Amino acid sequence: MNTFPILNSDCAHILAFEIEHPYITMHAITRLLATTEGVTDVRLRRLERDFKIEFKFRSLPYVVWEPHGADGRYWIGPDAETPRGADVAALRTTFERYRPSALRMLYGSLVSSLQFTGLSKKRHNTRRTPLRVS
Repeated sequence: MNTFPILNSDCAHILAFEIEHPYITMHAITRLLATTEGVTDVRLRRLERDFKIEFKFRSLPYVVWEPHGADGRYWIGPDAETPRGADVAALRTTFERYRPSALRMLYGSLVSSLQFTGLSKKRHNTRRTPLRVS
């Protein structure tokens, strides 16, 4: 799976990263997090706040959430209350190794292509207006 790193201010380590959500489900993210070394207390949130998943990474609070206008990406990184998180390279490696099923790949490719071409937001006027004869 492709990941998109977010570096800290001095570019010394990866603070957070993003993944494209059409290629993975919330339950798959939860399973991946639960199997990653250093991750504990993984909790899938239903309708609370914007956070989809909350977990602890090296004893610090982290979240998975979808920022508004993120073009179909989930953000994985420290909670807003965490002043400076740990380097998430181990988490990122777990997601880079993830391979979605063929059906999920097909779905993800279709959704991604629609998002980036803008076809999902265009509405064509199919209603015909009658000609006026004067």
